[in-house]
Amino acid sequence: MSAVVRISLADRHAALLAGDIDEIALEHLLEENADVTAETLVFPHHGGRPGAGDPTVFASSLANAVAPELILFSTGRGKKNVNPHPAIVAALLQAAPSAHIGCTQLSTACSASTPLAGNHLSPLTAAGTESAKCCIGTVEINLATPKDFFPVLREHLEFVQNNAPTALCLNRGGSLPEYATTCKMPTNQANELRLNRTGAQFCVACQWYRTVVRCSARRWIMDNGFS
Repeated sequence: MSAVVRISLADRHAALLAGDIDEIALEHLLEENADVTAETLVFPHHGGRPGAGDPTVFASSLANAVAPELILFSTGRGKKNVNPHPAIVAALLQAAPSAHIGCTQLSTACSASTPLAGNHLSPLTAAGTESAKCCIGTVEINLATPKDFFPVLREHLEFVQNNAPTALCLNRGGSLPEYATTCKMPTNQANELRLNRTGAQFCVACQWYRTVVRCSARRWIMDNGFS
């Protein structure tokens, strides 16, 4: 038995626990115009394939319906099936580019070696902590304050940048779109964009980089300006 559960407090929808929903169940929810929006999406199937459905279409549809700020994969390093599936992560990066992505344990697809334990982790119990397998580990969601997560998402991002040379959530090793050579956000001086050692672009002024260039105003920098 599996259920899709949304955790809410008053008018705030904090998390959607998607269980083992597949493409058929998702289609039924969408046909019924069910409101499944939530700040956090715990992705179904540990990030594996949703049955016989197209994982790219499924991930895109789910992300568009939930519109999450944070996407979590409950995964175990060293399992037979290496999750999350790369096609699913790639689809999520396209469908929900502003969402932060985290796996409870660091996938072997993101790093062949086990990194040193990060100091970003929550003190709460998490499988894999003692063996330094955690990536984002156990995540705490503060129901009293919107978008208040622990570990701090920025610190988790820094851990991934430093310890996951082939991180799926950063599209490392993948192709990057074309971008401007300068940050077009209004400033006194144009902010130069450079390539870091992994090939990801970042804004020198904002010190932020990911799959695509993003500035401190949290807008996407495109090759023809910003949007």
